[in-house]
Amino acid sequence: LCQQAELKIGVFSQIKANPTEQNVIDGVHAYRIGHHDGVIAFGGGSSLDAAKAIALMVGQDLPLWDFEDIGSNWLNVRVETMAPVI
Repeated sequence: LCQQAELKIGVFSQIKANPTEQNVIDGVHAYRIGHHDGVIAFGGGSSLDAAKAIALMVGQDLPLWDFEDIGSNWLNVRVETMAPVI
């Protein structure tokens, strides 16, 4: 249906059972080269976690681990540049 509606879509599914930083980096790369404007997440915990991390990281300049849930790291997030997630 998306293609019939002439919507540009892509699928990124290279996610391990316990997502790695490289899975997120690869997902961000796929997002950027596909010129996407959002993330639609499917599946269980691992795929949803990875999708959220990819959506976060497409708009950040700092490395992934600079956003680890420690102290005030969350203040480093540039919320306005994150990709929307469904």
